Amino acid sequence: MPRMTNQRREELPVRRACLTFTLNFQGERYDVTVGHYDDGRIGEVFINRILGRASAKVGTLLDGVCRDSAILLSLVLQHGGELPTIRHAITRASANSAAASRNGAPGSFTGACALMK
Repeated sequence: MPRMTNQRREELPVRRACLTFTLNFQGERYDVTVGHYDDGRIGEVFINRILGRASAKVGTLLDGVCRDSAILLSLVLQHGGELPTIRHAITRASANSAAASRNGAPGSFTGACALMK
């Protein structure tokens, strides 16, 4: 299968600025950490679901989806993907989209993360 791009991965500096915040989405709480390149661009994302009384058990499918979404988002950013393009693709409205994702609102946790600035 041919490669679709020649874009090389841009590695992050060993020591880098990061920001950690809590995000609430559809009744679940998440700690999100974003690492930045020296010029301020986001280059990596870590997502950890916070276990609460109303949360699903830790280790569920949701935890795997969060982890895998963060890895994919980080890889796309490190290979030259731009956050506005990712944001548009994930949160775009279409005739077939779920009601939550119409009008640019996120339809998934990954879409909510893509709204980061």
